[in-house]
Amino acid sequence: MEHENYGRREVFKKEFMDLERTSYLDFFYLEDDKWEEFLVLYLASIEETLKQERQKIDEKMLDEVFELFVEAGIEQEQLNDQFRDKLREFFVKESRWLTVEAIVGVMRNFGTAERQELYEKITQDLYI
Repeated sequence: MEHENYGRREVFKKEFMDLERTSYLDFFYLEDDKWEEFLVLYLASIEETLKQERQKIDEKMLDEVFELFVEAGIEQEQLNDQFRDKLREFFVKESRWLTVEAIVGVMRNFGTAERQELYEKITQDLYI
């Protein structure tokens, strides 16, 4: 994260005989207005990242996941627009760890039980 190294303090850490340069964040001495500005910029960067991830989720990908759930025995009627919205949010939240494409790839390798479990977690918002 860039933000001009806000709050960063450089120190040296002794490792046996060598000194290693490292840093840590120290927010104690920062002015409130600077802290607020940092938080606003940080939140904006998170929102931009989420927006970019939402744009990567296309209808083709959602349709493929729906087919995977149908193969696992989930009724087509249960895969409605409300579930589609929850599935989008699932992808956005999980894309912090993996790309959307990777998540779909993992789901392809899930067995029936894992797909059913994931469906239940998404419908009940348990994946958070």
